[in-house]
Amino acid sequence: MNRDKLNFIYMNILLLILYIGFIRMLFSISGLKFYADMVLMIVLLFFTLIAMIGIFNGARFGWKLMTALLGIILINIGLFYFIVPLSLTYVLTMASAIIGFVSASIKASPEPKAAEPPKPVKKKKKAKKKS
Repeated sequence: MNRDKLNFIYMNILLLILYIGFIRMLFSISGLKFYADMVLMIVLLFFTLIAMIGIFNGARFGWKLMTALLGIILINIGLFYFIVPLSLTYVLTMASAIIGFVSASIKASPEPKAAEPPKPVKKKKKAKKKS
């Protein structure tokens, strides 16, 4: 297996842990907060699917979109801190979101270009003066 496919599988495992924890935290709240987070989660799942299709096909936009999505999820999970009591689910979800965000940020950054050796300078021949 090549490295890109392993990164794809790695990100899928992180997203599985992340969304299972997100769902567990989501169903511990009620009222308007529940409905707002449910709509946000459905939208995030849709865009995560688009990002994963891009990652699978090797497109750089997939990693950039995944970085943005994981940033939004991190903010949302951070706001859950004020609603949901601290638990192992919260800690694992936050940890998987942080790990995913860092790895997606690294993958989304442009690859450094290899330094090309300098081209040799051609010496000009001096014109002979006629006297």
